[in-house]
Amino acid sequence: MVGKGDKVHMFEPYYTQYINIIEFSGADCVASPMYTNEQREWFFDFDHLEASLDENSKLLMITNPHNPSGKLFTQEDIERLTSILEKWPQVTVLSDEVYWNLPFDGRKMISFANHCENNWKKTINVFSAGKSLNCTGWKIGFAIGPKELIH
Repeated sequence: MVGKGDKVHMFEPYYTQYINIIEFSGADCVASPMYTNEQREWFFDFDHLEASLDENSKLLMITNPHNPSGKLFTQEDIERLTSILEKWPQVTVLSDEVYWNLPFDGRKMISFANHCENNWKKTINVFSAGKSLNCTGWKIGFAIGPKELIH
């Protein structure tokens, strides 16, 4: 999906294997920070993300629930991200949702792709049977998205 000269965006901290995959493709990683507030809740720096996007941006990798922080994207987070990406139609979203079934304490997981039809058209969702079935070592996963992106 990306190559030399392309930019892949992520929120930092991120799952450490992602950087290896991005570098192997020849693309550049652009990380936008996450911070904690006074209540020790994580939040995304959407201003940094928005300022870092340009014509070379091709992919945004998100994890929801976020790995390693555990933060869930809120409805407001999804709406803000949707609004930002409307300005950059060439950016595809790779949404790592391997922990989709792990939120607890009444928190709800909201998928970026399910927010609106335009999000669905630009998103590949990645899931893990290993995580869902508590057999992590199996490394069995699957991806869901529009035919044009999955192809």
